[in-house]
Amino acid sequence: MTNKFANSILLSLSIFAFSCANIVTPTGGPKDITPPKVTKSNPSDKGTNFSARTISIDFDEFVKLKDAFKQVTVSPYMKELPELKLRGKSLIVHFNDSLKENTTYTISFGNAIVDITEGNPLSNYSYSFSTGNTFDSLTFEGTVVNAYTLKPESGVYVMLYSSLYDSVPYKITPHYLALTDASGKFKLQNLRDNSYKIFAIKDADGDMLFSQPTEDIAFTDTLVKPEISDTTKIDSLRKNTQHKLFLFRELPTVQKLLKSNANAFGKAVFVFRLPVSDLKIRSLKYNLNPSDYITEYSQNRDTLTLWLKN
Repeated sequence: MTNKFANSILLSLSIFAFSCANIVTPTGGPKDITPPKVTKSNPSDKGTNFSARTISIDFDEFVKLKDAFKQVTVSPYMKELPELKLRGKSLIVHFNDSLKENTTYTISFGNAIVDITEGNPLSNYSYSFSTGNTFDSLTFEGTVVNAYTLKPESGVYVMLYSSLYDSVPYKITPHYLALTDASGKFKLQNLRDNSYKIFAIKDADGDMLFSQPTEDIAFTDTLVKPEISDTTKIDSLRKNTQHKLFLFRELPTVQKLLKSNANAFGKAVFVFRLPVSDLKIRSLKYNLNPSDYITEYSQNRDTLTLWLKN
């Protein structure tokens, strides 16, 4: 074999090896952005004379639950939420609490149901049924915004009460409820034709009551009535009024001493919950007269600095 022929073979092998080494990783196709779809439910959605204890909802792919404790609501309100279990491509809903007679129930899943691969949510999916012969179908929808910034408020419970006295959110849990989404929107579905008190509460402790001074609240001065929901017509007869609730934090009404200190000689500082309008100072040990001290208030009068002269 001549050197020229051998060099030609080596050059061909080098080119072949280089071309074989240039391997491109497969892309695997476009990213899945399609949310899961409901293929069947048993009993059927929006059915009447419901008497089952368990609901099976089938999907076209495997799903998982995300933040179900925060996302899932049952309306009318149930103190004990149903159990949620996944079995294959099915979601099993089991009721431990008893259901009321002649009542239309709605289970709202929010964005809790997502596919198992990419986490695409089945947004605002709900399942409804009636334990009686009739199916209530009225709705009440709107938006909750911050009263000071006018920005939408998410994760706020919007509650309807059949009892019409003003202190109802302090004492009893709501009849109907819904949760606002990321854009502050809410939709109370399958309501009975009635007049209701409405409140929106940013529930800090999960008791469905306005029970904490740090909880924000919104309400209207008048009673509200649900409306007919018709998504098939867009004309002057269609109602679907978009109501707006303004969320704020109530100012406390009971005065309280939050903290105090005497870190410097002849100086004492008192911090109060509310601005001080009328304050009387007396010593438990000494005969203290107003001429024996100087009072200095902060700009909004919620902090008092006491300077002792002697």
